[in-house]
Amino acid sequence: MSSVVVRALLVAVATGCATPVFAESAENALRHAGEVMALEKLCSRLIVNQTALAFMLVGNGADLQRPDHNAIALEQARSDIRAWSGKGGDAACVAGMLLYGPSGSSVPGIVKLRR
Repeated sequence: MSSVVVRALLVAVATGCATPVFAESAENALRHAGEVMALEKLCSRLIVNQTALAFMLVGNGADLQRPDHNAIALEQARSDIRAWSGKGGDAACVAGMLLYGPSGSSVPGIVKLRR
């Protein structure tokens, strides 16, 4: 995880305002989680940083232990898997890194590539 992301997480947790750092709402955070789950399933080379994912979820009031929250993330994952069907794992790997990798444009630091 990049030092910028780590610093942002620490500031967000310390001040209790993680929302601006990552997603804007619990639902948005859950949709990101679902997308990350789908990309991990589609690209065997992606590894999810569970700690960063947990910080993003908790910081936005999302809890995968709640059935209603879990349903949102799972539906997003299913939808993304259907959408990626037939496009190949390499494309999912690239998308995962562009969106969620160390310099990701969506939620940086959530995934990395296996070595």
